[in-house]
Amino acid sequence: MAALKEKSNALKADWQKEKAAIDEQRKVKEEIERFRTELERAQRRGELGNASEISTAAFLNWKRNWPILLRNRPRLKSVCYAKK
Repeated sequence: MAALKEKSNALKADWQKEKAAIDEQRKVKEEIERFRTELERAQRRGELGNASEISTAAFLNWKRNWPILLRNRPRLKSVCYAKK
């Protein structure tokens, strides 16, 4: 019974870690999408200076967050298909 409890706790910890990684990725992707929307809006209005600033900010944001996206890629496939 104790072994099952330990395994359950380990699986729950893994799940929470994966969930946190997915949540972080979602946050970064939402921020990137917000930049994209602002950029398109500025371009449609002809505010090219503003569009340029948004584009630069978006690129710097992407560059800063890219390692987060790579580091936190979900390992769901490896967890789901792990040998039992």
